[in-house]
Amino acid sequence: MKTRLTLIAAACASLLLAAAPPSAAQGGGFILFAVADEGGGPTIEPIALVSGGKYVFPESAGGADEELQKFSAEYFREGRKYRVVSGGGDAGTLSVKRSHVADECFRVGADVELQTPVKVGRVVWALATDSETLARGKGERRAPTEAERAAAAKLAESVMRARRVPAAALKTLGTINLTATDLDADGRAELVGTFVARTAQRARYVLFLLAEPRPDGTFKAGVAEYQMIKASDLPDPSVISEVGGSGFLAEIFVDQADLDGDRVGEVVSTSGSFEGQHYTVYKRAAGRWRKAYEGSNYRCAY
Repeated sequence: MKTRLTLIAAACASLLLAAAPPSAAQGGGFILFAVADEGGGPTIEPIALVSGGKYVFPESAGGADEELQKFSAEYFREGRKYRVVSGGGDAGTLSVKRSHVADECFRVGADVELQTPVKVGRVVWALATDSETLARGKGERRAPTEAERAAAAKLAESVMRARRVPAAALKTLGTINLTATDLDADGRAELVGTFVARTAQRARYVLFLLAEPRPDGTFKAGVAEYQMIKASDLPDPSVISEVGGSGFLAEIFVDQADLDGDRVGEVVSTSGSFEGQHYTVYKRAAGRWRKAYEGSNYRCAY
C-alpha cells in the first residue's frame, strides 16, 4: 500500500524488473505511451522503452530539468506523430500538440490530437508507439457480454471472499471497468477489469482481475491483484470516496499488445496515486502471468 501512496521521482528508475535496453533513439527498440483523457483533453505520457522484450523507463523523463527538456524535445515535438494501439491492434494515429514540460505539474506529458475511432476517457485508455511493426492488424477490445460480465463478477467475488473481505462489503461489489480482449488470438476473449467493494467503516477493497476462459465457458484468475484501503491510512481521509475513479488508488486496464513478439499480448495497467501515475506490464510465460515491468511518472504531490 505504501508504494502506491508515496510514488516519487526515484521510482521511475528503481521499479525495473528487467535489464535496461538501448534507447529508442539509438535504434534499440520503441517507446510505449499511455493515452488517456482525464477531463482536459487527450494526453500521452511514457510507460517504457521496449527492446527485445525488456523494459526501461526513459531516464531523461525521470531526471532533472535539463533531462526533462531533452526528453520533451525528442518525443514531444509539436506535430510529431505516433501510432495508436487498441485491443492489441492498429487503431489510427495521434499528433503532439503541446508538451507539458514547462508546466508545474505533469511535466512528462503532452497534449495530443487523436486520429482514431477509439474513445479514450477516464477509465478507457489506449497505447501509442513510434514502432512501425508493433500491433499491426486488427485488434479486439469490446464491452463484455452479459454472460461474460456475470462470470467475471462471480470470479471477483470468489477471489475477494478468499481474501476474507466482509460479506457486507461483498454486497456492494461493483465494477470500475471491464473489458473483453483476445490476448492470444485463439478466438476466446480474456476479461480484464477492476472491482471495488465498500464498507461503512470507510474502507475500500479493490481487485484488479485478469480472467482467462476455460473450455467449459467458465473463467479462472490469471492475475488477481488485491488491496484493502482504509480512510485512516490516507493523507486526506476524505478522498476515500474517490478511490477507483479514473484509477485513483486502484489498478485499471490500459490496453494490451504483443510487446515481445511471442504472439501473446502483454497486459498494461495503471494506477494513480497522490504523487504520480504507476504502470505495470504483465506477461504470460509457461502458462502463468507475472509482472515483467513496473515504472512511475512523478507528478505534483496531492
